[in-house]
Amino acid sequence: EQVAKDPRALKINIDLHQSRIQVKDILVFAPQLRSQPAFSNINDTWYLNGRIRGNLSNLQIETLQASGLSNTQIDMSGTLVGLLNPSNARGTLYIRQYTTTRNDVLVFVSPQVFPKNVTLPNRINLSGTVEGNIEDISPDLAIATSLGNARVKGRIQHATKPDNLQYSLNVAASNLDVGTIIQDNQNFGKVT
Repeated sequence: EQVAKDPRALKINIDLHQSRIQVKDILVFAPQLRSQPAFSNINDTWYLNGRIRGNLSNLQIETLQASGLSNTQIDMSGTLVGLLNPSNARGTLYIRQYTTTRNDVLVFVSPQVFPKNVTLPNRINLSGTVEGNIEDISPDLAIATSLGNARVKGRIQHATKPDNLQYSLNVAASNLDVGTIIQDNQNFGKVT
């Protein structure tokens, strides 16, 4: 009852040690997820390992490791603050490793929504830090893909308002196949 009146009173202390959960078990508690592609194979098993403490005002992710779908894995830590007020929520995420594939991304991003003139690499590996919130974010990321590599560091502001978008990014590419990514091999090739 106290948590319903004041969600800030909810204390979180999660310790998952080498845990596994099947999709069908998740659907027992959240049947509304059944229509989501990520939950379509009820026999899939997801791996979770982590330690998370705090409350919705200040959540400390000491470690979070997860793997699921076909080829997606994440190993990260960080801090999230202000989760009760999404417009002011912010955080710092330290991504030791995030690995995924084009097929796994398309489970979450509908092909109808994804730009038709963009080719996702078959394999994507990412590491680094991300700080800020949806309106003011500072990435410092190393990205290695099957279509080349890039290092991205800087600041992006007002990403949800294209008319006010501001950014200052340093991008260093290594054999990045821009022509294939934007489906324009006549005018673009690999960038280093």
